[in-house]
Amino acid sequence: LDRNAIIEAAKQNHVEMVSMLAKAGADVNAADSSGMTALRYAAQGNHLELARALIAAGADPNRQDAQGNTAILDAANGNHQEVVKLLMRAGADSAMRNRSGESALRLAEQRGHVELANLLRTQRV
Repeated sequence: LDRNAIIEAAKQNHVEMVSMLAKAGADVNAADSSGMTALRYAAQGNHLELARALIAAGADPNRQDAQGNTAILDAANGNHQEVVKLLMRAGADSAMRNRSGESALRLAEQRGHVELANLLRTQRV
């Protein structure tokens, strides 16, 4: 299978295609040339069902790109609370920092996402 097929399907929020590709053996943790995984595209786009399908298929919520960015950082940056909760329930480490020293909490605070910052502080998901 083309490793980019699952990423392209994720970019289009095509949940059924992503699930089908994963069942057919596509690498759910494959990254494109910019280091983005299907799960990171789901997190960035606030695509909760897509993120859920990818996690069910074994996507690693803590996979980092060369800059240390993860799906939870993408979700926190966009104030995507339900995706953040899903990622945390799936084992995402909200304390992980990227190479710029940013954690999910720090991004939420910097962006003024008060409710999300409180959620990250309490870790209640």
